[in-house]
Amino acid sequence: EANASTTAGGGGGDAGNAEKSHWKSAVDPRTGRTYYYHEITRETQWRKPMELATDEEKRAMEEKERKQKDFFAAMEANILNSISQGVVPGTPVLGGGDSGDTSKALALGRRKSSRKVSIGPDGRPELVRTIS
Repeated sequence: EANASTTAGGGGGDAGNAEKSHWKSAVDPRTGRTYYYHEITRETQWRKPMELATDEEKRAMEEKERKQKDFFAAMEANILNSISQGVVPGTPVLGGGDSGDTSKALALGRRKSSRKVSIGPDGRPELVRTIS
């Protein structure tokens, strides 16, 4: 069983919400890390629930989440753009690259692909079943 201080508050957040919250904190005796658990659902997590976060922590969490969403949206746009041009992301262009290409030197498992990606009527790549 956890050896912990079980607190409902996050140390300066919205005290009314913290009082009503069923989230509690505890310390994992094996790692010494704080984790959070819900009294009713028994859900556990390492990240502090929004209900326990202070206003400053909430702003920081929201900003981090926004940056992650922006990053992955840009990554997805780059992948879709590559696919729309018939390039399989992560594979070098045939005949391209220089002899100093570190991915080749390190043999990271990249393969040259002459395969073009078929784009369906909806503008998305068509999936191809492969046998490996």
